[in-house]
Amino acid sequence: MNMESLGNILESSGTQRAGSGEFPILSITMREGLVDQAQKFKKRIASSNTSTYRIVHRDELVVGFPIDEGVLGFQQLYPIGIVSPAYGIWCLKHPDRVHIPYLERYLRSDEARSIYASKMQGGVARRRTIKKDVFLGIEIPLPPLDEQKRIAAVLEKADALRRLRQQSLNLTEKLIQSTFLDMFGDPVRNPNKWQTGSLQDYGSFKNGLNYKKGDSGVRIRCIGVGDFQNHATIEDVSEILELELKEAPSKDYFLEDGDLLLVRSNGNRALVGRCLSVYPREQTVSYSGFCIRYRITSDELNPSYVVHLFRNKSFRDYMLSTGRGANIQNISQQMLNDLDIPIPPPERQQEFSDAERKIRDHEGLLQRASGFDQQLFRSLQQRAFRGDLDLRNLILEEEAGEIIEATDKLNELVHETLPRTVGSGISLKALKPSASVEKKLKSQDKVIEENEQIPWSPDYFKFRLLAKQTEEISITNLMSQAESIFTEPNYDAIRDILFDCLDPAQGAPFLTQTFDENRKEIILQPA
Repeated sequence: MNMESLGNILESSGTQRAGSGEFPILSITMREGLVDQAQKFKKRIASSNTSTYRIVHRDELVVGFPIDEGVLGFQQLYPIGIVSPAYGIWCLKHPDRVHIPYLERYLRSDEARSIYASKMQGGVARRRTIKKDVFLGIEIPLPPLDEQKRIAAVLEKADALRRLRQQSLNLTEKLIQSTFLDMFGDPVRNPNKWQTGSLQDYGSFKNGLNYKKGDSGVRIRCIGVGDFQNHATIEDVSEILELELKEAPSKDYFLEDGDLLLVRSNGNRALVGRCLSVYPREQTVSYSGFCIRYRITSDELNPSYVVHLFRNKSFRDYMLSTGRGANIQNISQQMLNDLDIPIPPPERQQEFSDAERKIRDHEGLLQRASGFDQQLFRSLQQRAFRGDLDLRNLILEEEAGEIIEATDKLNELVHETLPRTVGSGISLKALKPSASVEKKLKSQDKVIEENEQIPWSPDYFKFRLLAKQTEEISITNLMSQAESIFTEPNYDAIRDILFDCLDPAQGAPFLTQTFDENRKEIILQPA
């Protein structure tokens, strides 16, 4: 394959400054390339004075740091945007010779990042930089333009399959939480009037091990806060790190199958109260002093139910805020004992546990397939940039169908086990925006009337797209509508909005859902 230096492809740009002008403020991210700060971040992260920010035109390359982590991307959002003066900006010397999606794919590839890493200078790991002349001296594969387009199209399709698989995985936790709400209702409002009680009546608590670094004598596995991540359960303890103690702890510090762990204390408030179940399967494993163990001793409680009770947002907010202020950084056994928790019938809890197990089993298959997707994509990318692929005969649609089928299976599992209870609801027409939101929506209406897409807007999705639905609609069709309106629909946000309409924190639902056996998909209907 023909090799070209970046110096033959790019030249320095970005000499213009923002001054007093008002332009979209852009940032470089590792995963998504160049993004609009206003769309990506909840609060402004740019300086209040942007007069020295650099102007970046459409189709110009912005390079951030660390470059060896792929922090770069082409500006294809607006005719003009501005970026931090710390970023480098480059424009194409000969736009007719380069297909931007191809070039960006290569510049963010593992191969390119490895080259950057070998040429960077500096003593601080994530502040190391690469000199401009060194950057321009890097040679990259640059086939004819038509070949660049074919390679970019194939890699985009393969990457889309990766993303589709990951979306399927992300859906599992949402499905489980939705199922929890279906079966038990909001645990704080307790609409089903389940009997309530204190955790101390159904089990016992124990704080974890406190130890000193440098101790030696006995090695044991010990679950710490870092092992929680976003897990609801740990069934394989072989990856848990070992620590050394002067002597073996007493027997009650070792975990048993079905024990629950809660994060007792952490500098990150978001982690406090996080809960998971543990199944050591006769292996010896303990837990750190930053955790509290809860061991169920009654048949009235199921570990799966309790874990997802603590993972429920409404219940978590109740736990962390009830009479204790908003800045709580730790919980105690007494605080947990004081919680008034719903105790549904044991058989109902078991039904939920069975449903969760089915979903988790299928999730495991998706995770293994996702790992294979990652390996396949890297191999495909390497071969494409080496010129070793016959792109004319590469077919990916069949695999896409398999992924979609796997995602549908997740929906079916929930439907088969737990049909939704449909009560009296509220018309979608009752979704009314505030006056200030309506004013913004009208300006977005004008853009769409010009057959232009708009950036992702949760308000526009909720008050314009969703509220206008008068008949049943499949999730597939709803997503298709969103893709026609928004430049980059936020699928996680869409799911959150739908779940909120299906089971709002207060009041009756705006939507109900059923499963169409013939079409094999979930159907949404105005309540």
